[in-house]
Amino acid sequence: MAQDVREDTTNIIIVGPFVAIADAVTPITGHLLSSADTVTLVKHSTSTATDISANTFNHIAQGYYALYLSTAHCDTSGRADILIVDSSQYLPVWKELAVLSDDAWLAKYSDTIGSILTDTVEIGTRVASLDTAIQSIKDDTASILTDTIAICSRVVPYLCM
Repeated sequence: MAQDVREDTTNIIIVGPFVAIADAVTPITGHLLSSADTVTLVKHSTSTATDISANTFNHIAQGYYALYLSTAHCDTSGRADILIVDSSQYLPVWKELAVLSDDAWLAKYSDTIGSILTDTVEIGTRVASLDTAIQSIKDDTASILTDTIAICSRVVPYLCM
């Protein structure tokens, strides 16, 4: 599954595990990107690979590394793939990314949805209050009409004399 990253921002992604070719189990913990055969990024809708071997790359634990991507690496919405290969040291490592536009990122990860839900509840409460007010006006109108009819029924006989 692709990891979401935000377009036009610096992103730190986790890549790995880097494991030894000899047994496919032993973590590689002292790796340098500059010594790899291939360290590339391929952006959405392109067939060219960008060399990212000079990027900051720090070991975290058990063969997992933090790889820093610049805004230039994350400037195209869509899929992006990273491939890191050192055929003499470890098995190939790749990472799939989904570069999300700012609007898509905010829709997915910000509290905007929570705000919309809160606003919806508030609107519902206000509508309920408005319904109560309208019912009160209807009740008052019915009461006024009843009183008017009662007054008219007392006045009309005197007018007809």
